[in-house]
Amino acid sequence: MVFHFSEWAVDIDTERTRAWYRSAAQSGCDCLSCQIFRAAGASSEAVEQFFRQLGVEYRKSAELCIPYCETPEGPMLYDGWYHLCRIILAQPVYGQKGHQVDKDFSVWFSPDCALLEEGFPAPAMEMRFHAKIPWVLDQKAKQEYLL
Repeated sequence: MVFHFSEWAVDIDTERTRAWYRSAAQSGCDCLSCQIFRAAGASSEAVEQFFRQLGVEYRKSAELCIPYCETPEGPMLYDGWYHLCRIILAQPVYGQKGHQVDKDFSVWFSPDCALLEEGFPAPAMEMRFHAKIPWVLDQKAKQEYLL
């Protein structure tokens, strides 16, 4: 199925993507960063709908980059990626302009797949993301995390 997101056109086999994510193990480790990401869930209905339409399970990212917090009161800033079945048909001419899913979540696509999971269906592409995730664990843990 062809999707258009900002200047991107991507052809995604949503059924194969969905089937792979259903069978995939939970991603990440048990570090505090991964726990926060999984506990917070999608930041809005728009992000949940976006992932549903692509067949991707939000809590099963291929990779999460260690977040940071702009201020002790602010949200955690995450980067990472997911893998999708199929290909990119069109992308911005200059650079990697992202698609804003909501005010706190943006994505862009790449034909290069870092850390592609064993057995992931080919052809594959990567959907990278940048997100602001609220702190959902207790405040004591946040203070220790930010030290």
